Amino acid sequence: MKKLLKYIWIFFFNILLILYLTELSITLFLPTQINSYTDLDYLRYQKANELGVEFDTRTYYQAFYEEKKNEPNLSPRYQFTKAYWSPIVFGKNNPIQKFVKSKIEKKSIIPLRGPINKKTLSCNEGGTRKIANNDKYGFKNPNSIYEKKIKVFLIGDSFTHGECENENTDIAGWLRNSYNINSSNYGISGAGPLLSLAALKEYGVKLAPKNIIYFYSEANDMQDLKIEKDTFLINYLGSFTQDLFENKIEVDNFFREYEKIAYMFLDEKMKTEKSKFNEKFDENI
Repeated sequence: MKKLLKYIWIFFFNILLILYLTELSITLFLPTQINSYTDLDYLRYQKANELGVEFDTRTYYQAFYEEKKNEPNLSPRYQFTKAYWSPIVFGKNNPIQKFVKSKIEKKSIIPLRGPINKKTLSCNEGGTRKIANNDKYGFKNPNSIYEKKIKVFLIGDSFTHGECENENTDIAGWLRNSYNINSSNYGISGAGPLLSLAALKEYGVKLAPKNIIYFYSEANDMQDLKIEKDTFLINYLGSFTQDLFENKIEVDNFFREYEKIAYMFLDEKMKTEKSKFNEKFDENI
């Protein structure tokens, strides 16, 4: 019996090794056009045109200001990921980066996600932009989930967050609405393991859910970890906590300041950001 188990283990180990080596070989040796730049949003746009399906071609900034006319409670989104405190995504010296960095330097309260009790605008992966509700802690949930015991507490990156969905059509929403499982979405798009750990320690410990599910992304979580470990998030490996669950006044003050800065950024991007959905897009690339 022991020999059989040994052979089974060796067999599965070899299969796994072959799969990883195949993936590595494809990445290294396939013709370069396989790895050339491809914009998935533009491909979706082209396919929608072929099928006669409506596709929202507005930039995020255009859509935000237009949708805000109908939804006054719509607010700029926030999450403590590299896009918001480093120049990696938005470029050097943007006002959001300066604001968050100043808060870190002053060792102020740094919320993980927001805004609080407001609506945010989603991306348009499916061709339409959805408006999502943020709860009293700044995460994409209806506040009604806190009226009873949380059965499932979800953490992770965009797999969990579901940035292009609202609070009813992400994973937690499906669990609530289709299976009557009271679930909370504490996913943060762009999060690595340390940011997910922070969400668990700040909120999961307080909410004491029956089950905790962590969605790990092999694609980029280790890369995100390399970046996160050089921020205050590394402290969460110890007993560190900001007590965000109780520090509501300081969190509210952060977002009041942040919103002013974010609108400055949105106004500037509104003037300069161009739509990628035009006939010359491939040529421009």
